[in-house]
Amino acid sequence: MVDDDDYCEPGMLEHLVSLAKSYDADISITGCVDEYEDGSVCPKYVYDEIYVWEGEQGLSEFLKREKFHTAPATKLFRRELFEGLRWTEKTRVDDIHFIYKLFCRSRRVVAQGKPMYRFYKHAGNMTAFLSGDMLRPDVLDDYLNMQDERVAYISGHCPALAGQARYARVSYMISMIEKIKKGKAEYCERQLGHMVEYLRLHKAELLDQIWCTDRERALYRQYVAPGSENEG
Repeated sequence: MVDDDDYCEPGMLEHLVSLAKSYDADISITGCVDEYEDGSVCPKYVYDEIYVWEGEQGLSEFLKREKFHTAPATKLFRRELFEGLRWTEKTRVDDIHFIYKLFCRSRRVVAQGKPMYRFYKHAGNMTAFLSGDMLRPDVLDDYLNMQDERVAYISGHCPALAGQARYARVSYMISMIEKIKKGKAEYCERQLGHMVEYLRLHKAELLDQIWCTDRERALYRQYVAPGSENEG
């Protein structure tokens, strides 16, 4: 799945097929580069090592977002993973409602961070929402709804990772709160109020988890519960 304003480096598909065959993986993954209108580039998830994750380990890595991009464009999927699944309709960003389900079904995932896919970021495309200053209320609503759906789906299909899925949801919220508070959004007051209230009521989903970072704790104190120096 290649967007019309992105492109693949020569040999990307061959590389992904080779990884999948060599490690008998259901999903193979490569690295990527963000390219901007001013000509600047930002490599992401670039490394020479080959990582292989069995079963739920692959889904756990998907939730962490440390070793690979969550977008489908950097991946090759075994066809059988799609059986019985359908793309979600009437959403702003359809793939986010779908890709995590493939990781839930996967037996093995392999990744090598060669920068072989280029995301072109400009004001007119949806991916700028993730890395630029284009936080829009309709797209943010779509992502927040997806997070709720994902927690429910993973809790039902991979219950061992339910806690991590809940943490991933609030981790996303705290990052979006920071963007809004820094003025990188317009007309997101309703979403901001919802996220702040949720984090106040469910602070344990963030602060009590092993994945919670010092930076997230500081953002919580700054934007969600000012003055709570003893939180976490």
